[in-house]
Amino acid sequence: MHFETLSRETKEVWSPAMEAVRTKAVVFHNNFHEDRTPWQGPPNDEVDKAWDKLYKGVGVIKIPKADAERLPNQTLAIPGEDDGYIVGIEVYHQLHCIDIIRRAMYPDRYGGDKGMTESKKKEYWIHVDHCIDNIRQTIMCYSDVSTIPWKWHERVQGEFPDAHTTHVCRDFDALTEWMLHPDRHFPQEKYQLRVEAFHASSGGHGH
Repeated sequence: MHFETLSRETKEVWSPAMEAVRTKAVVFHNNFHEDRTPWQGPPNDEVDKAWDKLYKGVGVIKIPKADAERLPNQTLAIPGEDDGYIVGIEVYHQLHCIDIIRRAMYPDRYGGDKGMTESKKKEYWIHVDHCIDNIRQTIMCYSDVSTIPWKWHERVQGEFPDAHTTHVCRDFDALTEWMLHPDRHFPQEKYQLRVEAFHASSGGHGH
């Protein structure tokens, strides 16, 4: 990796979304018993809506050529635009992956690989496997060193880790608001339609 692809301020890989990064202290839920979040529990319409709202239609943006040239890896131009390039932002891909794994846990609701041909089943589980390892890579990459205190737990009459841990987090809502700005919001479905129209008008040939 060339140093030019790193932010001089943070030594992170440069991203156009860095301008949207805000941080705040957050105490995590312990996710047991009454301290649960809208994304937990057996699947139902409300849980599905909560997950959909996190990432669907959000994770892809349009950036100008000057920004595209700063990326560590080359990305594609948007057909029919003079100064538009498409790029995804990882956190939304990672949330998509967690949701894929969640859905794979409940084949009775989401279908899983039921009714698929053998080749489609293979593709389905390759996707799930990709998602599991993508999350593993992400967790190990960031290697969160926040501390987990141990406390006396009356119910079990013993020491127990307290999952109400404090973290410094990026403001996800602020990032999503930035992603959805009309100047940059460009859902992947819209890009796919543009590609199909471009190929149709050019007889399947590029420039």
